[in-house]
Amino acid sequence: MAFKDAYMTLSDFIGGKHPIKSWMYTTEDTPDEVGVFGYFNGKVDEFDLGDRIWVYHVIDRDDLASGINRVSMFFVVFNDGAGVGLNNFHTSQ
Repeated sequence: MAFKDAYMTLSDFIGGKHPIKSWMYTTEDTPDEVGVFGYFNGKVDEFDLGDRIWVYHVIDRDDLASGINRVSMFFVVFNDGAGVGLNNFHTSQ
């Protein structure tokens, strides 16, 4: 599958000298698919280094009642204005 902006929400913004954003994203994709360099390139203009992305892996993202089968947290560790790279911090089942 591919990144779908409609399934991503800015959930928190921590201001200050070095602001950090926290995002929530729901997908049917596996953590390995989401962690591929460039997966989130559609957000290249909005992601900053250190931003957190909570990814809820579901069976059917249009029917969340079907259940969340995994949760992952990624950090934005690379953004050169053309591509976004992530570091998978944690995945739970």
